[in-house]
Amino acid sequence: MQLLILLQLTIYFALVLSIRPRQCPKGLNDANTPRCVAMDGISDVEKNECRSAKHCCIGRNGYCYALPRKVVPTIDPDKTNEEMLSDAKDIMRSIKGGARFLNIGPFPSALLPYGGEDPYPGFPRLPAFVCHKRPRFPDNCDMEDKKALRYTRNPPLNIPYCIRIPCDPDLPELDESRTKCREMPGCFFDVQLRDYRKKFGHSVMAGVPVCQLAIRNKVFLEEARKVKDKTGEWTPYLNECLLDTFDEIIRTNHEGCKTLEMLEYFKHKPKIAGWKGIKEYDCYLIAGCWMTKKCYYPVDVNNVTVSASPTEHDDKIPSALYYGRPPCQKFDDKNAKSAIESYHSCLVSGCKLDKHAQNSYYNYLFDFGKSMDPSDHWVFWRLVESGKYGAHNLDEYNLLPKHDVTVTPFSLVFNYPAKPGESNLIDELLRPGSSSLLDMIKTGSGLQVPPAHQNIRDRFLEDLQGIQTPCSTTFTSFGARPCGPPRYKPTGVPNHCPYRPIEDKDLKPLRGSFEGCCDITLCYHPKEEIPNARSGAATYYSTWSYWTECSATCGKGNKKRWRRCIGMDQSQCTGRTTENESCEIVPCSSWNKWSRWSKCSLTCNSGVSTRTRTCKPIGGFCPGPDEEIESCNSEKCKIDRLFGPWSEWKGSCNPCGKSIYRSRECEATTCNDDDLYEIQQCPTGCGTWSSWSPFGPCTWDFFFRTCQKTRTRVCNGKNGRPTECQGNSVDVAYCIC
Repeated sequence: MQLLILLQLTIYFALVLSIRPRQCPKGLNDANTPRCVAMDGISDVEKNECRSAKHCCIGRNGYCYALPRKVVPTIDPDKTNEEMLSDAKDIMRSIKGGARFLNIGPFPSALLPYGGEDPYPGFPRLPAFVCHKRPRFPDNCDMEDKKALRYTRNPPLNIPYCIRIPCDPDLPELDESRTKCREMPGCFFDVQLRDYRKKFGHSVMAGVPVCQLAIRNKVFLEEARKVKDKTGEWTPYLNECLLDTFDEIIRTNHEGCKTLEMLEYFKHKPKIAGWKGIKEYDCYLIAGCWMTKKCYYPVDVNNVTVSASPTEHDDKIPSALYYGRPPCQKFDDKNAKSAIESYHSCLVSGCKLDKHAQNSYYNYLFDFGKSMDPSDHWVFWRLVESGKYGAHNLDEYNLLPKHDVTVTPFSLVFNYPAKPGESNLIDELLRPGSSSLLDMIKTGSGLQVPPAHQNIRDRFLEDLQGIQTPCSTTFTSFGARPCGPPRYKPTGVPNHCPYRPIEDKDLKPLRGSFEGCCDITLCYHPKEEIPNARSGAATYYSTWSYWTECSATCGKGNKKRWRRCIGMDQSQCTGRTTENESCEIVPCSSWNKWSRWSKCSLTCNSGVSTRTRTCKPIGGFCPGPDEEIESCNSEKCKIDRLFGPWSEWKGSCNPCGKSIYRSRECEATTCNDDDLYEIQQCPTGCGTWSSWSPFGPCTWDFFFRTCQKTRTRVCNGKNGRPTECQGNSVDVAYCIC
């Protein structure tokens, strides 16, 4: 038996002396890996001693960890002494070298006979070489280590002031108590910011929390809450120890990060996390995913969809909410196409758009159409106005049906309907002897609008002005493009960035970062959404389409507009997709009341009486007659009167008329014809016109809303007598001013 014990001890010592040092493989320096301990069985082995132990290794953080132990060779006690000695020699040959520390636990029970009981309790043992499992957090923390003080007052990362989030939005009192703030896991108290606010008021970087949640890593917060639930409190002295204990787990991208590649496959970009110039370790501490040297928010593996951010409606934005907003995605507005793509990418990822980018949506689309031919630009813009084309299908323009798009040609614009008996306006414009319409457009030479068409003069001049400008709202001829939407001019934009360093000789300077805090981010995260920010696919409403034309050309009508639900999950669209609104272009024409009947034209022998009515509004068209006539005084006249009353003078002395006349009725049986008519010679003769004077300067006519120039001529009579000439003495031509 003594021989057996001796052989067992020999093998045990040989194993101890056979181990050589090595670097720890990846995955061993975590909370669940035991450390090699020193001779007291409690203290960790120093680094220089760890180098001499084969079953111990040095981790990346400098601690000495125990390697998984190998199977300990055993000797069968039922064998003879000679057989046991032979087995021991074989084992010894396989063992080389020596070491001081082992990961084999207490004295190996496999080497002890009698069911594992030590037959020689007084025999010297080797407690110094027994490797205990490392105590779990927080029992492994050395509270007296100066290194543990690093992250008690200041966080391990410097988050810019503008994107800091409060430790607990429901506990604003944390900004007033440093003790209460530090008792919250991951929270840190900014003493300097508190001191500046005490002296200068809360306007100092308004909205920035004094007690901020800096460490948001799930592993950190979970382990810290376990300690708080177990002990009833949390101390910031454990920050460094916790970060060191779970360092490798904290630095690992979890499943939510790996799912980001799936978003890229479906053409959804992940949300940006952090700030400009963020480092890898800082990204992990704010619960981000480090990919392609950038920090992103992870995906919720149980639900890849995210909610769309609400649309801004307020014109006035506080400066604290306008500058330094956390970037969600890059918004590239260098050209129209990239701006449209950024618009869609921002919304479909659940980010929020700045009001300027929202209101510039139709400007982006219109500018994109400028790269097309004018005719294609018209069709494209009609599709945009109707809501059939937008940022969500930018690459599908050539696939959209265009047969139902109506564009009015130029020839129909001036083809205004004429009243019965009147010639058409286009015929008047192109009649022989008048200026060519195309020449008028190019040179601005005179163009006489016929008097019969004065009621449509305003419409004509409005369209005429549309031709002279590089765009038109009505027709496509002469290379004109459609007129785009008005350019959005932002209002209520603050011009002062509140995030600037402050200095005071009596106070210590602020230690936080101002990186990116005075930038204007068009696609951003609302600060209140940062604690629960996740990347994913969102569903959003497109911008409302243009209103349709009013259903009635006069009087009350209806118009409508609509929007589309964009995204994979249509169930998120619970609002209205169409809107209706009453409209009235102009009041419909209608007759005023009839006037009173006029006095009868004759006192006897059946005279006539008339009454009239007018159409409103003036210039409108009302069906039916505007005058009614009825007979009156039908009794026969007595013979004591021969003639009825004189009629109005008929004929004209202008232009160049010779005479005027009037007549009356014979009320007797017979009358002389010379007594029934009266002729009066006109006092003037027909003169001749002088030559036209040169055209005057081109000026703006506010009444007709166009540019005009004029010239004059003089009527000369014969033999110096005053006379009148046929035609106008003033000529007006339209021009470009």
